[in-house]
Amino acid sequence: MNQPEFSTYWQKRTALRSTKYWRDADNVSKAIRKAYVTNYNQLQKEMASIYAKYMKTGKGTYKAAYVKQLMTNIDPKLTDLFFKQNKEMKVLFGNTYQNEFYNSVFDLGKGGMEFNFTPLNSNALAKILAYPWSGADFSDRLWDNKDKLYRDLKQTMTQGLVQGQPYDKMIKNLADKMDVSYRQAGVLVKTETSHFMNQAHLDGYKEADIEWYQFTAAMEERTCPVCEGLDGQVFKLSEAIEGVNFPVMHPRCRCDTIPEMGQSHKGTRAAKVGDEWVEVPENMTFDEWREKNKLAYLNPLGV
Repeated sequence: MNQPEFSTYWQKRTALRSTKYWRDADNVSKAIRKAYVTNYNQLQKEMASIYAKYMKTGKGTYKAAYVKQLMTNIDPKLTDLFFKQNKEMKVLFGNTYQNEFYNSVFDLGKGGMEFNFTPLNSNALAKILAYPWSGADFSDRLWDNKDKLYRDLKQTMTQGLVQGQPYDKMIKNLADKMDVSYRQAGVLVKTETSHFMNQAHLDGYKEADIEWYQFTAAMEERTCPVCEGLDGQVFKLSEAIEGVNFPVMHPRCRCDTIPEMGQSHKGTRAAKVGDEWVEVPENMTFDEWREKNKLAYLNPLGV
């Protein structure tokens, strides 16, 4: 393929996989939402019980013991909620990265590149998932969200009792805090999914000694001016900086890149595993190529 043909091929293939990743991300978000609803219902029951005791014995006077009891009761439930989130996200991000890395290698081979690449192992995947690409890894950000939710719920409960708020108003305020936390989790899911997809591309480019890449903005109504301005620009791979000239550029970013094949474009051979070249015939599918080369997917929870 020449560069225009390869760019079209790459974009079509990436778009199809991206659709699946966003669908997987949406499914994880729905599972998280369901867990939040369950926790809110439990919180509501705890709150009803403690509020009844407060109205009966507190006689309108705020008592710290009631807040302490509520927070003691719900803290294990919040911890369990966020453990489940961490598990769901780790599986999503680990599978997204692996699938996109191997597909990138495959697609570069389809384009005629010849290069050597190293199959993923547990240690490599663990480092990738734990790398603090934006100052903290996704797990740290998740637990920060948990701590913030705990503080917000405690503050809302305390203020409600001090101000003598009706039960319905306090419950609504608590629900609002839970909703904010859920939305933050949703943003994290989408942003990290995009990050690991693009990181897989970047690592694939490095394996193939790609020197240049083209930034491609997701052309949607909500595409930001920064991404629109970068669309079509070509950058040196060695100078790629996520958030500056390489996606993701911001939370929920859906932008991507296209490798510039340049003068390294050759024949029809692809990658080699070990010392043997691996050919990628025109009619070979990705699954056939992966099976032929025994490129097994790793369990993200086991790394």
